[in-house]
Amino acid sequence: MQELYRFDTFLEMLDPLRGNYRCVVFEKKVVDTFPKKSRTRIILDIDGGALQIQAGIQSFGGDKYFSMIGKNKLNGLAYEMGQAIAVIVYLDPNPLGVEIPEVLEALLSQEDILHRVWNHLSDGRKRTICHKVHRIKSIDKQVDTCISFFEEERQKLVDKGKWSNFGTAFGLSYKRFRTFLTPIKNHCYENKISIYGLCCSRYDVV
Repeated sequence: MQELYRFDTFLEMLDPLRGNYRCVVFEKKVVDTFPKKSRTRIILDIDGGALQIQAGIQSFGGDKYFSMIGKNKLNGLAYEMGQAIAVIVYLDPNPLGVEIPEVLEALLSQEDILHRVWNHLSDGRKRTICHKVHRIKSIDKQVDTCISFFEEERQKLVDKGKWSNFGTAFGLSYKRFRTFLTPIKNHCYENKISIYGLCCSRYDVV
């Protein structure tokens, strides 16, 4: 990974009373050296690899920026406000800064129209659907969330005149799409295998 900056600092908190929002603060002059400045997606290496966290950069005000570290990213370690930390900032090789869920990858690989919607999305909107799906355990609900999200985004494109010559959402009716997907999901449940690997290797939309 490409190193962007390293420094010793102290852990700060956006909301000390709640204790949930630990953050690393940067000077503006440092952020301005990053490839996309404050829009750069980064990986924070804390204390020689004790933590490695994918993060964005947000304005702190007063010519300062910060990257937030969620409590669920601490891996059980007790990092508290004011604690001295050594930080190495790397450029995140994944421009989204988040892994694409398996179900979403499978859908994108199988449905061309859905993939076209994806290509129209900003990185921020892509991150939104990825985070939504990651929080859902049920494959059924993951699929429902994806379909609803992409249909809403497709309709936005239609309203802006950026989408035409396509009929029903994604070129498949919702009922037909779910009919296609149901045996795949059932097979995955029964054999405890990856829906993504199965979709890519054995099933095609017809």
